[in-house]
Amino acid sequence: MNARALLRGLGAACFAATLSAQSAPLLEEIVVTASPHRRPAAAFPGALDLLTGDALRRAASATLGETLAQRPGIANASFGPGVGRPVVRGLAGSRVEILENGLPLADASDTSPDHAVAGEALLLDRIEILRGPATLRYGPGAIGGVVHLIDGRLPDAAPDRPRLALEARGADNGGRRALGGRLDAGRAGFSLHAAGLTRESGNVEIPGTANADGEGPRGRIPNSDAAADLWQFGLAHEGDRLAAGLGFYRLESDYGIPPGAHLHDHHEEGEGKGESADHGAAESAPLARIDLVREVASGHWRWFALPGPLEEWRLDLARSDYRHREVERAPDEIAVGARYARRDDLLRSELLGQWNRWRFALGLQGADTRVAAAGEEAFLPSNEVRQLGLFATLERDWARHSLALGARFDRQRARPEGGGDRVHRLVNASASWLWRLREDQQLGLVLSRAERAPTPEELFADGVHAATRTYQVGDPRLDSELAHGLELTWRREGMLSWSTSLYHRRFAGFIVPAARGARFVPEWREAGLRGLAACSADPAAFHDDEAFAEAQPCYGVLQEDVRMDGLEVELGWHPGGPFSWHLWGDLVRGRFDEGGEVPRLPPARLGGRVESAFDGWGWELSFTHAFDQDRPGRGEAPTAGYSRIDLHLEHRRGPFTLFAAVTNLTDEEIRHATSFLRDLAPEAGRTLEAGVRLEL
Repeated sequence: MNARALLRGLGAACFAATLSAQSAPLLEEIVVTASPHRRPAAAFPGALDLLTGDALRRAASATLGETLAQRPGIANASFGPGVGRPVVRGLAGSRVEILENGLPLADASDTSPDHAVAGEALLLDRIEILRGPATLRYGPGAIGGVVHLIDGRLPDAAPDRPRLALEARGADNGGRRALGGRLDAGRAGFSLHAAGLTRESGNVEIPGTANADGEGPRGRIPNSDAAADLWQFGLAHEGDRLAAGLGFYRLESDYGIPPGAHLHDHHEEGEGKGESADHGAAESAPLARIDLVREVASGHWRWFALPGPLEEWRLDLARSDYRHREVERAPDEIAVGARYARRDDLLRSELLGQWNRWRFALGLQGADTRVAAAGEEAFLPSNEVRQLGLFATLERDWARHSLALGARFDRQRARPEGGGDRVHRLVNASASWLWRLREDQQLGLVLSRAERAPTPEELFADGVHAATRTYQVGDPRLDSELAHGLELTWRREGMLSWSTSLYHRRFAGFIVPAARGARFVPEWREAGLRGLAACSADPAAFHDDEAFAEAQPCYGVLQEDVRMDGLEVELGWHPGGPFSWHLWGDLVRGRFDEGGEVPRLPPARLGGRVESAFDGWGWELSFTHAFDQDRPGRGEAPTAGYSRIDLHLEHRRGPFTLFAAVTNLTDEEIRHATSFLRDLAPEAGRTLEAGVRLEL
């Protein structure tokens, strides 16, 4: 039976179940930030996923992509064990907005596949995932979806009593270990939050060889070790008319890039010679590493009881400083290939109110991003991007229906070093309708128009991109990317629950990298030629045929029209006893109007889990089956499917919780179709993890 037949069967099961299912009370109401008015999840008409509590602790991993990879509609764009960015409905990078406490998480993860998301899942309170366009509240970078990380750094309210949590965990695969703690306290309207985490791991162990062709290291991935240290602090006060808070955050991280994934042709000289390279395997060729630091100072203010129809004014500000070095370590030398620094000043303001049964929100969002890139491997010029957006939303409820309307206008100005500004004006709009079929069932329909401005990388790139082993050239003439979307969602909550989402999206001017059939000629670049003028398809331009074959292929960017369609299905059975069962599946297809598949889309998947809790004990057995990706897209090779089984076990006694897990129980070789490194670095093999948690 093929993937489509299986997913059609899941949809049919949902339909059949509603004919015989008895009404059941709704699950516990959870308020989400997707609506400015903090509406419950059941009132959201589109696809929404929440990861919190025990489920988040079980899923938490070293990368955000791996943490979310077992959720419907979400895949992992890994670049070795240290890097993993979520792919939402086949879209990744700058098309998926990653938020942190309501503001963009400003790092370099959307500029290159070898850059990690500068966040840690182990300290999060919850993750909200909005699959599909969420541009009205979060900006035009959310054309593909939103992943919202909420960590309690800016407390909304004082806890009823001091709460302390400590956790230590370790795993046999690579000697991975982590230690973290958190304190939340409050008195007389004041709230205090403090948390910290340290983790480290060695080279990841894998089944078979690192290379898909059977060559390369066996049993492990050299230079895949990683380490990180994080601390955060928050202080807030809530009064009758005003609430305010300040938060601080610092992350230091260092991780290796698997051999063969990075070019090492250029270095900055005279730095660190003679230092030992005690990271990864001792290789004759340099090993690439990235060490990064991210610091954030943020604040929020809430004014209540405003005059007339106004209810609340919210103001959020943040300054984020991010920097990293791309370091190449050899036994007798350490060289820095590139330096990247980014400073973001972020602002978000919303005015909320209600008039004649209509809830409304008026908002302003701004960002000033300054990027400095230096070094022989810096393929992007230093640049500044300024964004300003204005948005408005309207919501109204009737007895069995709800309607939400919204519009947003943005202006983005990108200015590279040396001039040549590019300005894009963006218009976004959406309309959603929710119909409550019964107390426990609802239908949702979402229509959307979303625009995304090209990133500085797509506009101004000009140089060797070491991570993808290409010579990359942007195009300052690119237009904005436009998507029209239609999504239908059907949900039921109760003893028998399900959520089914069917979506269709048409992209006009979808920006894609395109091979130019030529290769980079370093001598021409040294002679002053730039862009595609430094490329040639004639082997005579190189010293010999071998030099031509080893030269980096030249890539530009094109804009084409694309159609993307997908289906996501979840089924749950909660009979009221100690057991519950869940089953899910997803499928996404993307095709260019001129022919050919969109590259690096995830394959069709089926997954499920059974879980139980009784007398202080709890366990969960889950599986995920990914089918072969036999539609790999332009320039890509097919990817074999896999089956993954995970087992989690925990026991609670008083304030202590002991837990253990075995992931990838059958030691399956897993290579993600979404990964640039799937042929050089598979996912981790069988891993046994155990730990203890103290909660007071």
